[in-house]
Amino acid sequence: MAFSFFSKKPVKKIPGFGFKLPTQTPAPKDIFLAKEKETKAWIQQLPVANVGETARLIFKMLINFNRMEIPFNQRIKSIECFRDSISFVQANLEKHYYNMGMPLTPKAHKISVLTKELNSEMAIAYKIIIDDIITSNKKTFNSKILIIAIHRALEYMATLIYNIYFVYEEVPKGVWHDIHRIYSYAHDNGIAKAKIKSVKGDKISIEDIYIHLNMFVAISPTRLRAKDISTLILALPQWREFFHLSKKTNYKDKTGRFIIDILSDEPVIPATVVDLKEIKKYRVLNARPLIRYLHQYRHTKTKKKTWMSELSPSFLDQLIKSWSHGAKREVERTQFHFELHVTVSLNTLFKHLPHYEAGEEELTEDERLFFEQNSKFNFQHALSDEHHSDFTVSNLDSPVENPLLFNDSVFQASPSFVDSTYQEEAEPNDVFICKTVNESTGGYCISWQGENAPLIKIGEIIGIQAASDKTQFGVAVIRWINHSHSKGLLVGIQLISSSVIASEIIPLAKDKRQAIINHRALLLQPMKSLKRKESLIFSPIPTQKGEQFTLATKKGVATIQLGKMIESSGAFVQFYYHFIDSPEDQQTAEAEKTEGAKSEDFDNVWSSI
Repeated sequence: MAFSFFSKKPVKKIPGFGFKLPTQTPAPKDIFLAKEKETKAWIQQLPVANVGETARLIFKMLINFNRMEIPFNQRIKSIECFRDSISFVQANLEKHYYNMGMPLTPKAHKISVLTKELNSEMAIAYKIIIDDIITSNKKTFNSKILIIAIHRALEYMATLIYNIYFVYEEVPKGVWHDIHRIYSYAHDNGIAKAKIKSVKGDKISIEDIYIHLNMFVAISPTRLRAKDISTLILALPQWREFFHLSKKTNYKDKTGRFIIDILSDEPVIPATVVDLKEIKKYRVLNARPLIRYLHQYRHTKTKKKTWMSELSPSFLDQLIKSWSHGAKREVERTQFHFELHVTVSLNTLFKHLPHYEAGEEELTEDERLFFEQNSKFNFQHALSDEHHSDFTVSNLDSPVENPLLFNDSVFQASPSFVDSTYQEEAEPNDVFICKTVNESTGGYCISWQGENAPLIKIGEIIGIQAASDKTQFGVAVIRWINHSHSKGLLVGIQLISSSVIASEIIPLAKDKRQAIINHRALLLQPMKSLKRKESLIFSPIPTQKGEQFTLATKKGVATIQLGKMIESSGAFVQFYYHFIDSPEDQQTAEAEKTEGAKSEDFDNVWSSI
């Protein structure tokens, strides 16, 4: 037994941390980094107007600093001087890679690597202090230095991981090992709840940083857009009362629980896939109270505006699903490798599909089969040239934000991601040829390689071209992105429809003075594997359940009403819909619109909590 530095309670002695620290050599006698005042003076004269040069100088100085033998009581004073400058540099560097389409340009990738290295070097500085204190022969020392060093090391490693997920890369080996060991030491020595002022100005405990980080990784961030990742990072402290760590294992239901192997180099693992008998030291992360809270909030109508009012329903649904069961593969994958011809974005896919043109009435074979298999299509009249000419076709490149459903229009807003001008005719170079890594009935894992690889983001629409007919496409959505140094950029796509028909929807103007605008839309076949009826997708516009539209296809025109929203992102929105062909149907539709949340809207997971 050994006694804690901070209490008289006996605790188990933890072996050396096992940090992989750089080799240190004696510091030059005249080195200013060993003196706090001179370090501050050096930082104050940095050319902050030139962020690139400032970042270069700081990075070079940190590398030298971490490879010098400096007493820990002097090292802590000097490294603290760098914190504000590191925060300033990171905020400016982040702009070059944050929320950008993948793959990153060589310059953006290099800047993202620099940001990660800066955070890594800051963490190393504090880990050196921890190691020096723990291995020193001094019987007494300032315990506050150790607490600060542990807090700071954990803080910078957490920031490192957040930045890694912004660009969908892998966490380097050893990082999770150090995070777990630092927290374990703090917990065993009774200092995990000690609150220290962070670089953001708020006071947060060592335990909170650790739990927030594990809750973040439990959601599988490679399935989130960059802005959703930022939203989640900011939201977790607000939800802190709804999740906690414990050692309890006497639970029957594993839903919403994750296991942390304290002695491993791995992040949290869903309890459903872990055998606790094989783990020597662990903690149980319980997210069930937060799942209940989010589910209740999601399905409760309230007019009260809070910070959560800005969270989209699709984002909340994704959190509930991921924290309930973790990211899991629903169907087996087979290792087939073949070429896929794909298009990126709803706009580009629409250009490749046969769609209505004045004077054209003949259906393609794909369209004929689509309408025959969907007997619900009951068009009121054929689409005449005169009828079509009344409409103004919308430009999909013009972003339209919907304050009711969407937090952002990240896909339309990025100049590097959307064509600057709309082109009616499809171009051969719009089709990108990629190779599959594996496949399943639900989708594909594909290798996104090549000089002309289009920029992509989570939640983007992918059109999969049929091999037999270049005008036939299936529709998929990008679900995750993973940039591996060994395998390159891997993309997981989920097939949401094997067949799609081009159409146009026109909002029913309540005001006669309102402009009549067509919005390009895609009709999707029902997917039995996903238990989904026929639906339609279109670019984000201000709309919601119950809104009525005129639907125009080659076969004719009908009035439809939007049903439950299935999904939304910055790239598209997907709704169920049904036809309205009588006054009675319209009255029923109005009643459904004001009825509120339905019991069928509740996810299956709710019954298991």
